[in-house]
Amino acid sequence: MHVDEGSTIFDGISFATIAINDVIEVSGYINAKGDLQATRLEKKENFVPGTSEVEMKGVVAATVGTTFTLGGITVDFSAADLSDVPGGVITDGLQVEIKGTLVETTLTATEVEIEDDLFGNDEDEVELENIITNFFSVNDFQVGGQSVDASGATLKPASLALQDGLKVEVEGSIVNGVLLATEVEAREGEIELEAIVQVVDSTAKTITLQFTGGTVTVDVDSLTSFEDELGIVDPLTIAHISIGDYLKIHARDTGGANPLATEIKRDDLGDDEIQGPVDSFVAGASVTILGVTFNTLVGTTAFEDDKDSALTSAEFYAALANDAVVKIEDNQPADGVADEAEFED
Repeated sequence: MHVDEGSTIFDGISFATIAINDVIEVSGYINAKGDLQATRLEKKENFVPGTSEVEMKGVVAATVGTTFTLGGITVDFSAADLSDVPGGVITDGLQVEIKGTLVETTLTATEVEIEDDLFGNDEDEVELENIITNFFSVNDFQVGGQSVDASGATLKPASLALQDGLKVEVEGSIVNGVLLATEVEAREGEIELEAIVQVVDSTAKTITLQFTGGTVTVDVDSLTSFEDELGIVDPLTIAHISIGDYLKIHARDTGGANPLATEIKRDDLGDDEIQGPVDSFVAGASVTILGVTFNTLVGTTAFEDDKDSALTSAEFYAALANDAVVKIEDNQPADGVADEAEFED
């Protein structure tokens, strides 16, 4: 499971206070690597392996005999109550809710039910946001377990390439169980920004963040989500953002002048962070991302590949190319020298 301090919502717990044997409720989606990307974590109670009851929801995969997998967890349903499952037969693709006990990565199910959170066979207006899976063609893929046909849809941006692992928002109607999409919009891109606000323009709907080596301006639209981790305002809007606020922003490249913010969180002051495609670099010296230049220093900058394995400066720059997606962290007090530089998928 992957947790992102910038995008995961925490309830009754924080990333810093998560401890072994905590029982937490996790919501999320399966990313392109097949791992669970957590969007929300809620603290429940202390966990006792094999005793505490756990619940999971998701789509059944890799069914063999009396086991299947769900987000990296093996589910043993040999002794489970299947009375809510049609015919008592578990098959791949079923959306289910499971109750049972967990030991390491094996969940021994006591009950398996069909999860009815998905839409019915026929719905006039549907809006769904999740990750694309089981992509075969533009008219045959799934979003959050829902079958989608986007052959007649408007894609935003127009250059959007539908593929497994892409997070999208789909609008349309459901006919005979298939969502006939009228619009498919990318909702998560390669860009992440964490820094203080330099300029807010509520009229133009733009926010500019200040880094030591430059600034980045993002656009805001009606679908941009806002959250105030400081608990000052609810709901937070662009009108509440002030110069000097520390923001964590997820954005995507729409082909316009500025990235489009899909999610904005206001939080306590933290490190400067930027993730995006590399504009240019000077081998052994600096990396420029979205117009912001960070210097790198041997002995100060920690270099990593996309599997979090350490690299030397020479290895990092040898693998670097323009448009490669890189994340840079500049710890407080920010000075424009990267403390971490790592490749991202």
